[in-house]
Amino acid sequence: MSSTSQHTLELDSRLLEIETLFREGKAESAAAQLARLEESGYRPDGYNQGLFLLLKAQRAIDRLEYRPAVALCQEALELLGGTSLNHRIGRLQLLQYKGYVAIGELKAAELAARDGLASYRRIKDRQGIIDAYNALARIYYLRSDYPQAAEYVQEAIQYAASDPAQKAYLTSNLGRIYLLTGEMDKAEECLRRSLEISTAERFIPGLVSDHLSLGYLYLRRRRFTQAEAAIDAARRLAVEHGRRREEIICSEYQGELAFEKQDFVAARSHLERAVSLAAGLAPDSTLMSQSWRRLAEVELELGYQDEAMRVAQKALDLADRLGEKTEIALSHRVIAAVFLARGENGDARRHALKGIEIIREVGDRFELGRSILAMDAIPAAAGLGDHKALALLQEAERLFERLGDGYYLAKSHYALARYYHQHDKNGEALEYLKESLREFRAIGDTAGVIKVNDFLKNLSHRAVERALSDDNEFKLFGNFVSGTEYSNLKNRPLDTLFSLLVKRMQVDRAFMATSVQGEALEAVAGYGLDDAQVEEAVKRFGAVLRERMVAATPLLVLDAAEAPRLAALAAEVPSEVGCLLILPLLLSGEVVGYIYLDRLAGSGETVPFSQKEVNFAVGLADLAAFKASEYQKEKLLEDNYRLKAQLLEKCAFPNIITQSRPFMEMLARVRQIANSAMAVSITGETGTGKDLLAKAIHYASGRRDKRFISVNCAALPESLLESELFGYRRGAFTGADRDKPGLFEEADGGTFFLDEIADMPQAIQAKLLRVLEDQEITRLGDTKPRKVDVRVLSATNKDLKIEMEERRFRSDLYYRLCALNFRIPALRERKEDIPLLVHHFLTDSGCRISAEAMKYLIAYDWPGNVRELENEIKKLVLLAGDSGIIHPPLLSSRIIGKDPETVEIEPDEQAYRTLDGFSLYDYLGEYEKRFIVKALRDHGGVKKRAAESLRIPESTLRLKLKQYNIDPDRLDRIS
Repeated sequence: MSSTSQHTLELDSRLLEIETLFREGKAESAAAQLARLEESGYRPDGYNQGLFLLLKAQRAIDRLEYRPAVALCQEALELLGGTSLNHRIGRLQLLQYKGYVAIGELKAAELAARDGLASYRRIKDRQGIIDAYNALARIYYLRSDYPQAAEYVQEAIQYAASDPAQKAYLTSNLGRIYLLTGEMDKAEECLRRSLEISTAERFIPGLVSDHLSLGYLYLRRRRFTQAEAAIDAARRLAVEHGRRREEIICSEYQGELAFEKQDFVAARSHLERAVSLAAGLAPDSTLMSQSWRRLAEVELELGYQDEAMRVAQKALDLADRLGEKTEIALSHRVIAAVFLARGENGDARRHALKGIEIIREVGDRFELGRSILAMDAIPAAAGLGDHKALALLQEAERLFERLGDGYYLAKSHYALARYYHQHDKNGEALEYLKESLREFRAIGDTAGVIKVNDFLKNLSHRAVERALSDDNEFKLFGNFVSGTEYSNLKNRPLDTLFSLLVKRMQVDRAFMATSVQGEALEAVAGYGLDDAQVEEAVKRFGAVLRERMVAATPLLVLDAAEAPRLAALAAEVPSEVGCLLILPLLLSGEVVGYIYLDRLAGSGETVPFSQKEVNFAVGLADLAAFKASEYQKEKLLEDNYRLKAQLLEKCAFPNIITQSRPFMEMLARVRQIANSAMAVSITGETGTGKDLLAKAIHYASGRRDKRFISVNCAALPESLLESELFGYRRGAFTGADRDKPGLFEEADGGTFFLDEIADMPQAIQAKLLRVLEDQEITRLGDTKPRKVDVRVLSATNKDLKIEMEERRFRSDLYYRLCALNFRIPALRERKEDIPLLVHHFLTDSGCRISAEAMKYLIAYDWPGNVRELENEIKKLVLLAGDSGIIHPPLLSSRIIGKDPETVEIEPDEQAYRTLDGFSLYDYLGEYEKRFIVKALRDHGGVKKRAAESLRIPESTLRLKLKQYNIDPDRLDRIS
């Protein structure tokens, strides 16, 4: 490969032996012999001096002493230039290239590599040509001109076609280029192909290099498990074969991997090992500066700012001495981060920009993008203009987009979102956040997804907090509309405020709902939705409230995709909604209603609610809350009037259902004394309707607009009954932590109904007597009597006179209560009322009762009176099902046990006269059914014979069976 001229013969054999050792990869032995030769005082001249300098340059390169190596190469070239030793000249030129690259002088490195290529081409040295092309590829790789770098590597691969080991090495280099172009799949394919060749050839340098490159690729792709496996494989080979430089790089990569996994303690351990190994192999090398720089990043994350600064400064000083521009730039980036952690933003900005400037010169697009993103954490107040900050972030976005790096592209979009949010441009911020979220999800980065979602929530929370603070210019809403407009708003209905809000907020859909005293929400107004949709939206909103998904503070959702339940409130397809705002209407700390507003996603970008719009909505909500309260009061008054009207109608005397002459005469007497202030006693069996008569008396009196209070004396124990009736003072007994008025006080001006009066304890009877005699009560624990104006009505199912005679009831109270006494007759005493009551209870049920079933009801004595009858009818309605007809088999067994034929009906045939729900056809139908059933029974259920006996066609009989729901096989169940 080298020239065989006479100059070769004149070279010193000792130098040739050292040269051979270097060529065979025995660098340590070569360096040792070279050192002994130097120590012997060796002083060659001529060409031997040139070769001696070449060997010293090789040793300097191996020791990572790049500047001395460059100087030695230059001196040697001056001695050997112009000779026929082209092989050695080419080697010198490529050694010089390596030194220039290491100190960041790429232009000089390119000239040296091209000279080396020319030298090797002159002698057709295949290996030299391969090395020269590979050198040029590296230079363009460092300049980020990856297509040109790939072209040079492919030229080299053509020359290495017959050398598997060389081809593996070059294919690995091509994979590294693809790695930086963002063509990760191509990169992985090349590195795996190179690994296969190196494995087959047992080419150890290639194996170590390929495993390391794959580890770095997986690290970049954030496939941490695969990265760890590849780096471990490289480390084992490096240790086994004594490749100390690669062992150091493995420790660096292990530290970087642990750093990315947020395991900073493990990262520190790996990097301290890298520092220790580098100190033993090449203390003044790029390996040492890289290890220090990465260790400084870890110390900062662990909170040791001073140590981080010390180590980062050492990395910078060493990189400066070596002229290693990439490490200089990255060290500036770490120092900037330390200053930022200390709050020294000016120094942070200075070092960050210095690092960006240097790395831009180097041309490393990946590290340039990372350095720009590191600037994002430095506050704008540090002096970087808005326009420049935005331009840098957009540059980072473009860089990572070209590199195809999904992780850092997501981080770029996140940084841009932060920038736009800081400048109150939440629309742009939201779009970048959505992009960032999509990209983090695509690469499976859970931490990134959580970070973006947290930022979205923080955006919303900050906007709401600002709207609720005193900084909200709209909190005093009257300051921002004219006096006339504000007065009109206060005096206009609630829906006018809603319309103003919808108009100003430029929403697509909205609805408003209010609630009265915690009752269910009621729709008040809607926009962009029809009435049915508003009702459905309010119903869904009620369910959301029950699940406590909405609190008593405004809720802003900038990206409705993250809150599908809320997005589905007013939309059948939640994805239609872009953003939404829910406003609680608060009055004195109580929620009186809610307003929902949203904007649809549409085909373009969603425009989220701005801070000013949120401020406006919150400010207007305060005024809307007052109007909602007024609206509720109006509704309560309306409900009050309606309920009173219903009670008046329901409890009026004409609505007591009866046609019994004695009962009607008694009601006439009651009506006469209804407006009196006298106490009234009502007696009658359980279920006769004593409470209904008491209400009729109240609502027929002048007290109808005041309260009617009813108390069951048998339902409460003596101690509780007394406190409920008369009230108590604070401290009267354990648990009496406040004054409480009694029911007599609450009934002041109205009517007090004491049900089951015979069961009232005698101790309380004495106090009741005082109410009747003096119209005053005294609370428990109090000494001061209080005047009350109440009319007392009482009821009992016992004979009070007997109770009095047996000393269970006070005689003085008896005479007070029973001045007017009315007895309600039992239902068995007025059976003519049963048909009336039955048809009343069947109203709106859709059911009818057969005449036969009615006879059974009339025949029964009803010990539970009207209440028992009502419950029986309710049960029968359920049992009747779809047929809607109540037949005797449905009746309770206690009722059908009474023979209806024994019932005596008054001569005027009241029972039949009152069956106004039955027509002539109904009666005819009942009798027709009876004849058909009898005919079937007489003929053993044979339809043909039954039809003949009835003298009707069999087809007609079949129709009748279907019409009357008669089953010939179950005639025994038909009464």
